[in-house]
Amino acid sequence: MASGLATSKQSLRLEVGQKLAVDITLRVGSVTQGVKVTAGSEVLQTTDASVGEVVEPTSIRELPLNGRMLIDLVLTVPGAHVGFGVQTGSANPLYWRPGQRSAVVIGGSRPNANFFLLDGATNTDPTFNTQNLSSSPDAVKEFQVETSSYTADMGGAGGGQINIVTPSGSSQYHGTIYEFHRNGAMDASTFASMGNKHLVQNNFGASFGGPLFGRRTFFFVNYEGLRLAQAEAQILTVPTQDEIMGDFSRSSVKIYDPTAAVKNPNYNPSLPTGPSNFPYTRSQFPNNQIPSGIPTITSMSATKTILRTRAPFAWIIISRTATLCWLATLAVVKMDSPRAAA
Repeated sequence: MASGLATSKQSLRLEVGQKLAVDITLRVGSVTQGVKVTAGSEVLQTTDASVGEVVEPTSIRELPLNGRMLIDLVLTVPGAHVGFGVQTGSANPLYWRPGQRSAVVIGGSRPNANFFLLDGATNTDPTFNTQNLSSSPDAVKEFQVETSSYTADMGGAGGGQINIVTPSGSSQYHGTIYEFHRNGAMDASTFASMGNKHLVQNNFGASFGGPLFGRRTFFFVNYEGLRLAQAEAQILTVPTQDEIMGDFSRSSVKIYDPTAAVKNPNYNPSLPTGPSNFPYTRSQFPNNQIPSGIPTITSMSATKTILRTRAPFAWIIISRTATLCWLATLAVVKMDSPRAAA
């Protein structure tokens, strides 16, 4: 502090992605003065015109999340709502990472127009513009969602800009351990489940952070695992007993004799091929019934039991998946006083 000047002290709060300019007026300190500010006020951002919201640690820690998907908290930002398409994470696993859904519409843009950042680094899948890694809520300090008027460093896509910041530990040891369990025995059966509601889901993990060497180096690690076993019911249509015996007289599907195929004399190769212009023509079985001398599906021993079922049935598919996510951060802090790490 310069000699002869009054003391100036101001408490500020800087959020992720925020640029703040503070003007401090130096006054001559002829008389010792003390000013204590007890009421806070909103800080007006004058350095950029970006519009967005910061989801704070309290919201991340207290708000319930179905499946512990951090992307659901983006829906608390004005202008964001649930999206659709391949970003829901239900597409073919060959083209998508199961569980990494990112279907959220921000500011009226499409779900594939968002840009994801993790600690300032790109966390966006270039194929569908979705997040590569869905961080555990316990491994997130806070994150910012910009909806419009982005600055040059946040213009990775035309939709929302989601910047996630992970904790880096502190001068004290802190940790969490958790287990979330779901069981179908406590759920009601839906009509589509065909009475089978098998579901066993375990979502568990732990996080731990603190000082590594004295009070100048900190660490933070997180682990989260998912074990899921569930039943998927599929309703299929099976032949009737008459159709199994070759009688399709009550069916609207025409049954043709495969041995009676001959070239169609009226076929025109210069025209598109279709039902009215096909290279071959076939003869339909009389009265849409397969004669007894031609083998039918009743001779297929592998499918005989299934096809003779008189009512629709369901295939019960038990799928077991394991999703392991881990995140580790190491922060090295240089300081002049040990109090800076407190």
